Amino acid sequence: MTTTMDRLALAPISSWYGLVVDMPVQLIKPDPENLRQEFDEADLMDLGRNIELLGQFDEITVFPLLTDDGGWAGFFDLHDGERRWRAAQLVGIPALRAKVVSRPSDEDLLYKKVSRVMQTRSLSPNTKIAGLERALCQLGLIERPELWDAYRERLGGGQEWPQLVRVLQLKPTVRNMLESGAINFTIAQSVGRLPAGLQAPAAEFIVANKIMGASSPPRWCPISSSIQRQALLRLSSTPE
Repeated sequence: MTTTMDRLALAPISSWYGLVVDMPVQLIKPDPENLRQEFDEADLMDLGRNIELLGQFDEITVFPLLTDDGGWAGFFDLHDGERRWRAAQLVGIPALRAKVVSRPSDEDLLYKKVSRVMQTRSLSPNTKIAGLERALCQLGLIERPELWDAYRERLGGGQEWPQLVRVLQLKPTVRNMLESGAINFTIAQSVGRLPAGLQAPAAEFIVANKIMGASSPPRWCPISSSIQRQALLRLSSTPE
């Protein structure tokens, strides 16, 4: 059963959790630290029109913003459903059905944020790398790569996990080449299969010889063993 904001406001906060409310979108605040910052406006417009035409199928989830003394601050933090919230604003939908939940722990919120990024196929590899790196830093694990796989499921790691992890462990010179656009993600994760001492020379050789364009391959491609062979052959024939 769905309740109204007027009824909710009259009830004690402890009784709010689990209730579904017709909630004005202006009372909902998105997470300012959402790792996902890329939203396609045309896609959101389509989603908004779909909600207008067919209705909202699933509730978004929110948790109340509380004051220091435990009172309600007058707004709700968005926990899940930012695309629907943004879409509603674009097309002028005044309210959405929202389920009120208790605020998760900081660690659980972090897992949720990163999982959302990792599992969104439309996001670029660089966005996923940035999200994963930030999460590992906040968890105190960025210098402990031997522990990363133990967090793979909680961080939403899918089939791209090995490639993302490989890029995170690249030598700084090669990471800079990726971030500057000198090499693309496919090349970067292929170079990541090489021993650390060969990564920078291999990447420099690849760029100098234009083995692959910086934007030609698709976002997620099989690892190219030919890149490794060419780089290794070149490096092995170069005198020290």
